[in-house]
Amino acid sequence: MDTKTTEIDINEWQEYGNGGTARVYIKKDDNTVILKLFKEEGTEKLAEQEFNNTNAICDRGIPCPKALSLATDGNRFGIIAERLIGKRSFSRMLSEDISCMDEICSKFASLAHELHDTECDVTTFTSTADYYRRLITESAIYSEKLKGKLLSYVDEMETSTTCLHGDLTISNIVTAGGKDFWIDLGNFGYGDPYLDLGRMYAISHWMPDKYFAPLFHLEMPVFRTFVEKFLKCYLGEEYGLKRTEERLIHAGLLNLLHFIEDSPRSAQLFLPVLEGNRIKASLIRFIANHLSVSDRAK
Repeated sequence: MDTKTTEIDINEWQEYGNGGTARVYIKKDDNTVILKLFKEEGTEKLAEQEFNNTNAICDRGIPCPKALSLATDGNRFGIIAERLIGKRSFSRMLSEDISCMDEICSKFASLAHELHDTECDVTTFTSTADYYRRLITESAIYSEKLKGKLLSYVDEMETSTTCLHGDLTISNIVTAGGKDFWIDLGNFGYGDPYLDLGRMYAISHWMPDKYFAPLFHLEMPVFRTFVEKFLKCYLGEEYGLKRTEERLIHAGLLNLLHFIEDSPRSAQLFLPVLEGNRIKASLIRFIANHLSVSDRAK
């Protein structure tokens, strides 16, 4: 593990994958490592966070590929990591054989429970609830009324020191060599599991189909069915209760704050094509409108 930033020549790497925030490459003369470069410039802190998180998570025995060094091509930043030979994401497996949906749902729910039952090192990682509180209170673009409502959603989350992935989706769990591994761990933290479940809820309810399919290798109707089955499997008797639905919606709206403040490139995935500051403005309007509808329904 090298904490120094490695200067790389991108011509020595072959593009292997393209996600919402980063591109992945394989080294042409060494297929045992991968390079993950964030798409936007000025993402050095994001790369450092994912590098540090990944190795701290590995040290706690949670299965994930090791991060080997920080890297830059001069403009973009990222990490060089261990490559999982022959890996297949749960998303990819579902796209190739939809008949295995129930099996994948059960396995994914079991792995999520296992992660959410694991005590987190609170001296290393951040409280996800505190992360959202900071985004809300430090923002200069939310009205005081909207801040108050969003903070009430944070406060309703249960206090917990167990692990959260931070980007819980079936594209961020992979199988290789008969073992399962978590990937994309830059937002890892601790707190109420609903804050993880909210990411799945937000994607399945609010991301337009045309942006979803290229990222997840699935059609949105298939994913929505999967999420419904997964939540039922994960939540058990809580599933279908009005209070459960409210908590999922609230956690989903909090998840959108991450895209507004920390991942503006990905923010546009949740709305029709938008550009520049209109992305933030439109997402804020979406959240505010959704809160108004929710309040009127009560």
